[in-house]
Amino acid sequence: MQTLRHHLMIILIRRAGLTWDRIRRETPVDASNSAIRRTWYRRVIYTSASEIGNVHLDSARYRPATYPQLGAALLRWF
Repeated sequence: MQTLRHHLMIILIRRAGLTWDRIRRETPVDASNSAIRRTWYRRVIYTSASEIGNVHLDSARYRPATYPQLGAALLRWF
């Protein structure tokens, strides 16, 4: 299972210019070439999640908030 940390690592390795096969060999999890390519195509989602700052890198799934202003207002109210 790939975590957000693994997705970010794949993105960094790909930006360094490594091939898909080499990335598959370098990653610590057993990922298929299609899973690695899917991570690359969704890189905007993963990098924006890491820039938020309060996301666990070891989580397997990232779901952005549907109503972020409502969540912030509720947190201030609480």
